[in-house]
Amino acid sequence: WSSDVCSSDLKALSEVKKAGNLTNWLSKKYPNVDFAISEPRSGHIVVNKVVVPENMRGKGIGTQFMNDVAAYADASGKPVGLSPSSDFGGVKSKLEDWYKSLGFSPNKGRSRDLSVSESFVRKPQEKERRCGGAIENALRIAKGRKSRSEEHTSELQSRGLISYAVFC
Repeated sequence: WSSDVCSSDLKALSEVKKAGNLTNWLSKKYPNVDFAISEPRSGHIVVNKVVVPENMRGKGIGTQFMNDVAAYADASGKPVGLSPSSDFGGVKSKLEDWYKSLGFSPNKGRSRDLSVSESFVRKPQEKERRCGGAIENALRIAKGRKSRSEEHTSELQSRGLISYAVFC
């Protein structure tokens, strides 16, 4: 996922509003990608199909497409459901691994989201997790305290586990 997820979430939400809906926005941004996405009344997003043309595969287009769906979903607070399948030429097990790498998990067992009937789900990322605690750290620094990463580094240094750290 993008390193600046907070601003990409807001940008995605703004762009979708300008375009009228998620499908319109994605169609304009990815004219060569064959996809089907819906937002049922149940409050989640369903990805039914994403097919990148064969001559464009391996260039990160599918990943960026899904990053944009996730950014919009996070900003909207909506889970994303999908069911990987080999119907459109992909290998199901590889698709499952790829979706897992994008933050999706099997929708089964104790963590099953009953509002989503699809076999995989990605829950909206909480603001604190998406932003990496950026807001909290900014407030800590403004109050003259160390950021969380600086506190953690100090603790590791005191234990002798690291000798120095560089903060950018």
